[in-house]
Amino acid sequence: MLGKLLKYDFRSMFRVFLPLWGALLAISFINRLTLNSNSMGIPGLVLFIAYIGIIFAVMAVTLVLVVQRFYNGLLKSEGYLMFTLPVKPWQLIASKGIAAMVVTVLSVFMAGLSVLIIAQQSVNIPPLDEWFKGLRGIGADGVLMLALVVLLILTSALVSVTHIHASLALGHLANSHRIAWAVGAYVGINMLLTTIVGIAARTLGRYNFRLELDHLEAIPLTNIVLFALNVLNIIQIAIFFVTTERILTKRLNLE
Repeated sequence: MLGKLLKYDFRSMFRVFLPLWGALLAISFINRLTLNSNSMGIPGLVLFIAYIGIIFAVMAVTLVLVVQRFYNGLLKSEGYLMFTLPVKPWQLIASKGIAAMVVTVLSVFMAGLSVLIIAQQSVNIPPLDEWFKGLRGIGADGVLMLALVVLLILTSALVSVTHIHASLALGHLANSHRIAWAVGAYVGINMLLTTIVGIAARTLGRYNFRLELDHLEAIPLTNIVLFALNVLNIIQIAIFFVTTERILTKRLNLE
């Protein structure tokens, strides 16, 4: 059933984002031709401003849809329909979270790709076959590092999404002004996490904490750091997800 929910959420998301991504890539190609010409002129400046505007629009729409799809789909009137489906609350939350994570990562990827399209003539970007040759030469530790980087991108995006979902769920506990309470919960969680990280850093510094890593090369050491960051992200995801699931299971109020 989770697969059917994901299909529904992806279809709804892509209906909005595919035109935006297409417009972003199209105007990137046009800007590339304009910027590489001898004279940019006013039309080229207008096109470049439009490109910046589309990038901001993609990011803004991503944030709005992450909030809207969860809030309207599960916490407002549409929730009456969703919670009558033969699925568990965690499946509904997981579907919204996975779809939002994928769209967020793809939006960032499209923005980066658009920059590469524009900069291709001014930046020496190696051809694709050289990238594959480089991958074959970095060894197992290098491949592991790339895998951990990809995983870190995904978990970081999912942390952001589940953080928003948990904040909306906490705001839903209020009897009124739920969006305002959700914003307060989001800020409060950020402050709490910042405080915890600060205390942990000071504690480690007070005890002169050291890791015996002098014998490690740069890539294995980087892998340890990336692994630790992924673990921290997964812990946050679990806390946010369980918080949201418990509220929607025990304290849901769609009035």
